[in-house]
Amino acid sequence: IYRWRIQPDREEEFRAAWEELSAQYIQLRGQVDAKLTRGEDDIWVGKAVWPDRDDYILALDRGVTDPRVANRMNACVLEKLDPEFKYID
Repeated sequence: IYRWRIQPDREEEFRAAWEELSAQYIQLRGQVDAKLTRGEDDIWVGKAVWPDRDDYILALDRGVTDPRVANRMNACVLEKLDPEFKYID
C-alpha cells in the first residue's frame, strides 16, 4: 500500500500517470491488480496486488517500467508517505 499527498491542481495528472504505470506493471511485470483511492483526509492510497512476494521483489529489482511516466507521476506529489507492505501467502 502506497500513500501520497498530491498537489490539488495536479490530481488528474497523477491519476492518469498512476493508471498508466499500473497497467504496465500488470502487462510487463506480472502484477495482478491495482487500485487507487483518495481518502477524506486528501491522502491518496494505491494498492498493488502481486501473485506472491517473490514476484513483487523481482519486479522491484527490474526497476520502473517507464521512467518518464514515473517522473510525471512523482512531479504531482507534495509528500510521499511511508508505504505499508503486507505479504499474504
